[in-house]
Amino acid sequence: MARKYAPALEDEYERIERVSIVSVGDEGFEIEEVLCSVVDNNCIALKVPVAWPAERAHATASEMAEAFAALANAARPRSAVLDDYDNAPKRELFAAQGERLRGLRDMLNSRFEPHLRLLALTHARDALAPTEELEKAQMSQVCFEGFTLQLVATDLAHWSEQSLAEGSLWSEAGSKGLRRRSEVSILFDLPCTSEEEVEDKIVELTMETAV
Repeated sequence: MARKYAPALEDEYERIERVSIVSVGDEGFEIEEVLCSVVDNNCIALKVPVAWPAERAHATASEMAEAFAALANAARPRSAVLDDYDNAPKRELFAAQGERLRGLRDMLNSRFEPHLRLLALTHARDALAPTEELEKAQMSQVCFEGFTLQLVATDLAHWSEQSLAEGSLWSEAGSKGLRRRSEVSILFDLPCTSEEEVEDKIVELTMETAV
């Protein structure tokens, strides 16, 4: 939940240490996220308000619990590549393929991150709002059917009043606007049959971004 709604994001230098619910009301609830630096162990606590979904009743405790479960389920990362997320055999198949392709994924993330951003902008531009600027793209999953990119974007049109009031939030949100993390999957036109073919397909897609 914190990863979806909090303005401050985890990255290679910061981690979410603790998350707790601090208040619950008719309009929604508030979570407290403690984010710590892996460099100097300094931590900040962020209060994150989350509204109940409009389409769900939330007048009683049981209704609130059901609404919370719906929000938590929506916040869980789901991949279009794993379109049948709850199908255990298929999920295990994709996980096994991802393990075989781990080296390719790690290489692309460490050496070709600008190319991953271009892939997202070329083949998944609809995942970003017109006012969002893509800051970073990392491949979180790859299999014989396609791959998933985790995107970090800044919304240049929306400023956070809370961030202006709290320096720690402002520094995490960025000096230009609010940051948002999302995932988008890019599918190959046909499933691949080998690791080499997956690599060729990604190179082919990357070449298209240079045209």
